Amino acid sequence: MDLQAAFSRPEWADTPSARHYHDLIDRAQKARIQGEHWQAQQLASAAHKWAMTELARLQRLEQAQQWLAETARRLERAWDQDRACATVDELRAGHPEFKRVISAWESAEERVRELVDAGPQPPLKV
Repeated sequence: MDLQAAFSRPEWADTPSARHYHDLIDRAQKARIQGEHWQAQQLASAAHKWAMTELARLQRLEQAQQWLAETARRLERAWDQDRACATVDELRAGHPEFKRVISAWESAEERVRELVDAGPQPPLKV
């Protein structure tokens, strides 16, 4: 995967992750120009290792958000059958047939929360 291209995607271009990756790459290029080849290699390796981990997290987050949107639509369709229920707990108590839909939505919501909370890992100090 071309990390430069991945962090240039419009939705990721101006994120802290992209800025950190580009900063490490810029520092590696400057070190190489100055003849500090070992440090340049260390910076480039750190940038690529960090970026691969962060890209995987961002891709998982994107998929989790899509799944959350789908489960939210299914929950809304189920809820449309009884709008007298004001909360998800009331819907679950009044309609056990929607238990799977509600559980899927709750799981999707939790997965998105976990991935957002994981956030970009602290920048590597090199």
